[in-house]
Amino acid sequence: MRADFGLVRARRGVLRRAEALYQLGSALTLSRPTDWSRRSQRAFARLVRELSAVVPTVPSPALKGDATTARSLLRAARRPIWRLFWCSAGLLTVVAAAVLASAGVAALVSPRARRWMAPPDLALSARITTSSVFPDTPAPGTVPPHQQPFFFHTNAEDHPWITFDLPHIANVRTVRITTRTDCCRERTVPLNIEVPDGQGGWRLVCQRRVPFSSWTCDTGGVATAVVRVRLAAHDMLHLSQVQIFQ
Repeated sequence: MRADFGLVRARRGVLRRAEALYQLGSALTLSRPTDWSRRSQRAFARLVRELSAVVPTVPSPALKGDATTARSLLRAARRPIWRLFWCSAGLLTVVAAAVLASAGVAALVSPRARRWMAPPDLALSARITTSSVFPDTPAPGTVPPHQQPFFFHTNAEDHPWITFDLPHIANVRTVRITTRTDCCRERTVPLNIEVPDGQGGWRLVCQRRVPFSSWTCDTGGVATAVVRVRLAAHDMLHLSQVQIFQ
């Protein structure tokens, strides 16, 4: 046993390099051969004999407990890596908690930070008008723009539409639309999202041609006070939710 300790002390650097190479190979190896354990024991025994030949003052140890000694050395070599892993995980947790706490404080103190972290839905404060109202369905503006199965329903007509007059000019970046939830998704396409072009007409921002349940239009940032959702066909238009974010 004293010979083992003396050998490890004399060739600590060599053993550390061997342990590091073993750990790297073990991490990169997806599968090991069936005789992996026996081959590892032979390799360890050969390493012990070579080190004993290099250090003549240290007598060659008995090779009876090579497998146990090898496993102990490898377990000891893995401990610093696990300590590093857990320390890194703890540090990342502390940093994430600090960032979340800072964001929460900023949201409480600054209205601008609140708007950036959780932008308000401009459709909730907009004045809503539609091209027509189907009998026995909610009139525009009588219900919020999020209701199942729909919050408005037009007649069957050419290019039915719904417009949202925002309370102020906003840099609209996202329009999120959810179609009727109980049926008739095919009626909702092709669907256009438009804004005024400044010359009495409308400018197309996004178009959807494939039936959907939920669709998000990324406008890229459009300064406007009016957003119109229009069906580019002859049919009924009915949606369960429209959200507008800046």
